[in-house]
Amino acid sequence: MLNRNISKGLAMLALLFMLLPLLAQEAEVVETPAQAMVRLSTTTVIPTVIVNKVAYAVGTENGRPFQIKLEGGATQTFGIARGRLAYRVDEDLYILDLQNGERRRALADYRVVNAAWSPSGTRVAAVVTGPEGLSLVISDLEEGPVTLVTSGTVLPDFFRWTSHGEVAYVVADTPDETKLLLLGDDGVVRSASIDRSSFPFLVGLTDAELTSDDLAVTLAASSNKGDAYPIAATDSAVWTRSAGDASLTIRARNNSSRSMIESAASTLTSGSGVQAAAAPATYGTYLGEYDSVQSYSNGNAGYVSNESNYINGTYIGMKWQCVEFVRRYYFSRFGLDLASKFTGDARDWWTGATAMNLDRFSNGGSTPPDPGDIMVSQGDGKNVGHVAIVRSRSANSVCTANQNLSNTAEQVNRCLTLNTSGSSYTLDGFGTSYPITGWLRRRSGGVTATAKAEITSPVPGSTLSSSVQTFAWTAGQGVSQYFFYAGTSVGNNNLYGNSTGTSQSVTVSNLPVNGSTIYIRLWSYSGSSWQFNDYQFRAATLVSQATAKAAITNPVPGSTFSGSVQTFAWTAGQGVSQYFFYAGTSVGNNNLYGNSTGTSQSVTVSNLPVNGSTIYIRLWSYSGSSWQFNDYQFRAAAR
Repeated sequence: MLNRNISKGLAMLALLFMLLPLLAQEAEVVETPAQAMVRLSTTTVIPTVIVNKVAYAVGTENGRPFQIKLEGGATQTFGIARGRLAYRVDEDLYILDLQNGERRRALADYRVVNAAWSPSGTRVAAVVTGPEGLSLVISDLEEGPVTLVTSGTVLPDFFRWTSHGEVAYVVADTPDETKLLLLGDDGVVRSASIDRSSFPFLVGLTDAELTSDDLAVTLAASSNKGDAYPIAATDSAVWTRSAGDASLTIRARNNSSRSMIESAASTLTSGSGVQAAAAPATYGTYLGEYDSVQSYSNGNAGYVSNESNYINGTYIGMKWQCVEFVRRYYFSRFGLDLASKFTGDARDWWTGATAMNLDRFSNGGSTPPDPGDIMVSQGDGKNVGHVAIVRSRSANSVCTANQNLSNTAEQVNRCLTLNTSGSSYTLDGFGTSYPITGWLRRRSGGVTATAKAEITSPVPGSTLSSSVQTFAWTAGQGVSQYFFYAGTSVGNNNLYGNSTGTSQSVTVSNLPVNGSTIYIRLWSYSGSSWQFNDYQFRAATLVSQATAKAAITNPVPGSTFSGSVQTFAWTAGQGVSQYFFYAGTSVGNNNLYGNSTGTSQSVTVSNLPVNGSTIYIRLWSYSGSSWQFNDYQFRAAAR
């Protein structure tokens, strides 16, 4: 009996030894990315960066860098502390607990532009926007008070809380003087004057460099460490992105040796993080257009440029606010000068509708929005509201064209959910801070599309058949005279510009035959004022547009320059008798260079920026009796 029990015991022991590897394997705990973030952020704040519309947490462990992809739907991320991720959706700041997935809104009384964790992970400093401009506030997240540090002069370009417990931020005391300030816990402020061109490289400085007594020299040296842009920094490494890297790969660089560090193995995906949308474009960047009316980036929603925009001497508004875009649209498309009738913030447009001869339709009412209407949000009482142009309406959504909303390309076609119940139409807002109040429409009996003459032939938007075209239009209401423009850009009359008297048709000769867009403006004189309707047609294609115009061959379009001097060369085109060359910091701008090259097919441009920004090139070709152009983009060298 004893021998039998021993045999059974030995057999079970043998079986146990056979199962031990499997049991050990099953017992092995695999750390999820979220768990790793919680563990690593207990003692230090982990930076987060946005690359190609995706957010990553970056840092180093045991001397090796890691990159962990975060998923979700944020506008901007501000790092991870104590297992909590700070991020922004529109202008609301949220704190996400990576362990349980719970989130809550922080700084609910403010519109947040930028934010940073304190080294302890218990406080948040934030750049917020309000009527007085951009301000700095500090908040204890454990239900503590919010402290206003300074107001009206803070710039959002750079913002950080150093490991020494100092808040680093930038202010512009005057248009010509910019300073980096370091605010300590003891309330002592240290400052250093800096050049705005140095802003991109502030990110890459270590805490020791940032707090050095000779910041200007340190910054100048840091800006010449290669062509890679710093996008995040820790005590041991700087994460960079190459300006010319099409894949937008992020790399780590050792702080002490400045050598690149081997990246960790494959990027991990976390199910409880957030993925960021594109970061806001820099001020003045062309983002797209609707009905040939361009939308530009304001840099951030709270930026006040104090730059006025005019069209043919008529004041439109301040660049590049939402109000300016809506006024420019109504002036360009309908000939209505709204700026002369009413002034006020976007939130005031609802009450100012009557002064602008606009009818109001409340959100939730029986009249749905139509294309061309003005969408109005009076905001949440803590912002100045928002206005936009309605692009289209379907059964379930209304799409809008905006300016100074996200300040990314998506704002040109932001679609809102439309809820229909019986005969009522209710729209979701642009975000929690921007509920929809209603929409405004050109008043019946005022200046409407039916009061002005309208082109009936050829069909607007169609392609012309030759270089000669007859245009015909309706009489309109009470119209006593017509004026007809044909041009190569909106409102231009470089192809034709004459009164037709009371005649409701005109024949235009010498139109381009290269497939380009022809812009028509038909003016109607009614009562004591001129109003117009704009149209677009496609020119006949007898010579392909691509080969008729000169095209840049060197350098390769989209490439990165090697320095501040660049020679450009191009093809001859077909029948081109003269070339004109533009270089600028926005589409169609010539603030860097703008001159005729005569018949020369090359030009050398000096004094180009070396800050990694986008350089916009427009190459003009004069063929027959008209100018045509091709647009290109290049990346400036980064030093």
